Amino acid sequence: MNSVYACTVCGACYEKCKQVTTVELGAPDLFETMRHELATKGWLLGAHKTIADRIKETKNAYGEQYEYKAESTDDKADVFYYIGCNARYRVPEIADAMLGIFNKLGLKYQVMDEGWCCGSGGFTLWSATERLKEAKEAGAEALVSACLFCKRNLKEAEEKERMEVYDVVELVNRGLAR
Repeated sequence: MNSVYACTVCGACYEKCKQVTTVELGAPDLFETMRHELATKGWLLGAHKTIADRIKETKNAYGEQYEYKAESTDDKADVFYYIGCNARYRVPEIADAMLGIFNKLGLKYQVMDEGWCCGSGGFTLWSATERLKEAKEAGAEALVSACLFCKRNLKEAEEKERMEVYDVVELVNRGLAR
């Protein structure tokens, strides 16, 4: 069980293997699937139980009370910015930079009011699905995150909720293509 949770799902092993074989393994997806199966059965490491409890109590994996505040430019905008735990609670400069990118591109955007965790790390697809539902209910057509873990988790829920999920680079490319 420890080895399943030890993987960072960064994909570096896959990139290295591609140099010596043509086998398409998709290790990050494999490890996420295994984590989901273990979590469904209640087989979590103690640290993960603590994180899950923190998410239930404070809406974020860190158990933080401080919350980064940002204003939407348009409550009806089709772009919904999901700040995520890291930018909201630990590195607010990321959120500032992201809002700066939106403004430079001239995008109108909505910002999620509450800082609910996306559930990344194999804990829950439920949380990611709920974040997409919130964006959809707000009238957004796309959700953007600066966090790759959030994007990965939200992308899994994307098909179910039929909403586009982008990261920063995809957003910039989309903005420049206009």
